[in-house]
Amino acid sequence: MIDRGTESERIRDQALELVLAIAMRPQDEDLRGELEAWRRRSVEHDRAYRIAAEAWLLGGGTTDGDVARVDVERDDHESAHIPTAARGPLPPYVDGLHETRHRTAPLSRRTGRRVGALVVSAAAMMGIALLVAPAIRMQIQADYLTGVGEVRSFELDDGSRVDLDAESAIAIAYSSEGRSVELLAGNAFFEVRHRPDRPFTVQAAGLETEVVGTAFAVSQSLTSTIIEVESGSVAVKPTRDPDSSQTLEEGDRLILDKATGEARTSEVPLSDIAAWRRGLLLADRLPFSELLHELDRHHRGVIWVASRSLEQTDVTGVFDLRDPITTLIAAAETQNARVTRVSPFLLVVTQR
Repeated sequence: MIDRGTESERIRDQALELVLAIAMRPQDEDLRGELEAWRRRSVEHDRAYRIAAEAWLLGGGTTDGDVARVDVERDDHESAHIPTAARGPLPPYVDGLHETRHRTAPLSRRTGRRVGALVVSAAAMMGIALLVAPAIRMQIQADYLTGVGEVRSFELDDGSRVDLDAESAIAIAYSSEGRSVELLAGNAFFEVRHRPDRPFTVQAAGLETEVVGTAFAVSQSLTSTIIEVESGSVAVKPTRDPDSSQTLEEGDRLILDKATGEARTSEVPLSDIAAWRRGLLLADRLPFSELLHELDRHHRGVIWVASRSLEQTDVTGVFDLRDPITTLIAAAETQNARVTRVSPFLLVVTQR
């Protein structure tokens, strides 16, 4: 039995890849023939291409305003005039990144601090899930938060300090009996003021960490929650099984798998803990999807992978978070992939 959700996603990805291919080779008649044959496979194929092409135009995927149109005879014998990419050469944006737009997009990608009406409209048509409502909810709940590319240090009411990675947020709940912090999103590094009478607790996606006075990092990736101890010690327990508490000492790391609830521990060099404070991303066989998740915190726009097989590949290296576009290009090169800039706020990664 065919999984229709998976099949539709595959068709959608193929449609976007064809849009990008036409943009790169607008005079390639063989490619246009391949496109027309692909669209004739089914109504769903044709519709997916029209949606991707329209999203391309909404995202600014034109050159000098000359928009090519392809006429294809549909099954219902209607002539469908479907916009594709622009004709003419595509000047490079930076080495390895392919430019498809000259005009400046009037809006960015998110509501609130980064309103993104134009790009959100285009991205939604291509099936990109921009979680606007959760972002708004996070801003309401958060006591401290950072924006795209913003790494900041805050002093809490008790004298403890927290460093927040880009697009990260925490909520504070202090009382006379204890100090509770919830990591709502992203990554944080805590330096906790010693108060034996008021334990300091951090909640983060399946883990509760209790300390008295120590320095440690808490991170949330797509698939896991990670605790790393720089100094002192912490008691960590999964919320699913609060009786299985573990004590982590200096140089210890615990990784909780969000899907299975399995926790594993290992040692970590102290210099590697919360490397994002130095603008670095240390990747050791890191899934490409996780790399994109981290880069997205530092890139003012949308990064979308058109080839789903790329998301499962692994990346190793030291990457500069302060230059997310160059980092994305370098990482893509290791996977035999290319990065295309559809607009100033939409980067698309495709397999070569």
